[in-house]
Order: sequence, then structure tokens, then C-alpha cells
Amino acid sequence: MNKLREELASIGRVLETGGFAVETRALQRLGATLLAETPHALVLVTEAEWDTVVQTVEDAQATLTEIAGREPSPRSWDLYVIVAIRTAADAANDLIREQLEHDTRYARKLILAGPAIEEDEAVTRALLPLLPLRATESISLENPLDAVRQALLADGQDEALVKAAMRSFEATGEVKIP
Repeated sequence: MNKLREELASIGRVLETGGFAVETRALQRLGATLLAETPHALVLVTEAEWDTVVQTVEDAQATLTEIAGREPSPRSWDLYVIVAIRTAADAANDLIREQLEHDTRYARKLILAGPAIEEDEAVTRALLPLLPLRATESISLENPLDAVRQALLADGQDEALVKAAMRSFEATGEVKIP
């Protein structure tokens, strides 16, 4: 498996973890692609190089809107094109990426390049706009002053000095040690 195929697989894994059903498709204008969907969104993932990215985005967007149009559903209104590019962007490529991503007609576009597609963690960060929010297990309601107090004591600071500093801060918002 070549490097870019591994990167497409990484994008697929992240989308699956986010609740998308992912399948590989060989599409005429795009070659090997991933199609990912939830009841509310449809995503087409493909690859390109910087010199072909504009045409690839146009082809991917046309293909995606055609696929979405075959079976109208709420997902037809939330379409995404993701293009993976092996090489990092230079200044000119960043301008192209910005123009493509800001054009939200028909589908939203994400261009992931260079470091953004090298590891699952980087892919996850890049795809956060697509992934559902996860509920936290629990939110700690620890008093921040107690946390500071405990950290100072754990660091070996004198207990009387810590108490005086904390009392001063709680009373005035400033630390003054008598």
C-alpha cells in the first residue's frame, strides 16, 4: 500500500470512529475514494497533488452532489469534500487552499496536506469540524484556589506561607505576604 493510500485509510478510520459508515469506491474521474456517511452528512474523500487540486475538487464536488441527488435525504444538505495532498502547502498553495475551502457552494471543502494527514491524531484535529461532539465523562468542579494551594504544598512550599498568600488573594485578589 503506498503512502497516500495509507493516509486515505487514516482519514477513513477517523471518520469511522466519529460515527460515519465508510466505504471505498473507485470512481471514474477520481480513482480510489472513500465515501462516508451518517444520517445527516455525506463525505467524499479523495487525493490529489497541488497542480491538480482545483480540478479534483470540482470533479469530487460534482460526483458527490450526483451521489447525494440519487437518494434525497437530510444528508443531501450537509456535503463535504476532503482532498488529501501528500506535500505541505507553500504560500501559493495556501492561497489556493483558502479559496477552495471558502467556496461552500454545493459542498464544504477541506484540503488536508502534509503534516495534517501523516498521523491519525493530526487527521482527527483536521476533521474536528465534521466529527460529533463527545460528552465528557464528568467535569471536575474543583475550586481553582484549592488546586493552587495543593500544588504549592506538593512543591514543598511552607504551609504557613501558602495559607497567608491564599488568604490575601481570596480577600483582595492580590498576593501579599505579611
